[in-house]
Amino acid sequence: GNTYTINRVTEDFAIQITGGGKLSSQITFNNGEGYTVLNPVDESVLTTASVEYGSAYTFWVKLNEGYTQSDLNVTANNIKLNKTAVEGKDNVYAYTIPAVQAAQVVSVSNVMRNTYKATLIQGDGYTLTANTTSVQHGDSFEFSLAVDPAYYSASAVVKSTGANQPVYNAETKTYSVTVTEDISISVEGLTPNQYKVSYTQSAKEYSISTSSSTSVGYNGSF
Repeated sequence: GNTYTINRVTEDFAIQITGGGKLSSQITFNNGEGYTVLNPVDESVLTTASVEYGSAYTFWVKLNEGYTQSDLNVTANNIKLNKTAVEGKDNVYAYTIPAVQAAQVVSVSNVMRNTYKATLIQGDGYTLTANTTSVQHGDSFEFSLAVDPAYYSASAVVKSTGANQPVYNAETKTYSVTVTEDISISVEGLTPNQYKVSYTQSAKEYSISTSSSTSVGYNGSF
């Protein structure tokens, strides 16, 4: 500390020190994808915090929708901190740095997006195909629909069980849907093609005891 000298003391006197106080240390929070660091007092976003020397400091890490905490890793100056789930708060976890005596840098890693399964439900008259059926949260799942020539393709309605519905891309001739949960893809509304068969009578050779036309399906017989 500092040293002070009083010269030529000739009487009793008192020394008063003002303006002193405990030292403080700064905590810096590194931000990244999929999470937010919060102040537990008012749930405001933290980028830095000043802490009195020797005091403990608690902060929250809130995961964004669609991210998992299974491998979540939070460190202060490369020392791993233990997490505690915050009661009444979804995907919010509390961390405490004990006895802060120097500047701290808090880092959050292994924030992973949820992975969902896309199930293709096959049915009569069509085939659904995709390169993969494993999709991360927020990504687009792309798939193709092939309609059997025996069916009327224009009547097909492609549906998803998820919150979002598939969109057709005429250029790539594929469907895509944004995935935020496990989904199943199915096709409805397909009907077999119908064809009109017309004929004329030749009275000398034969007679036909029916109307002059009828309707048959694809590969049907008459």
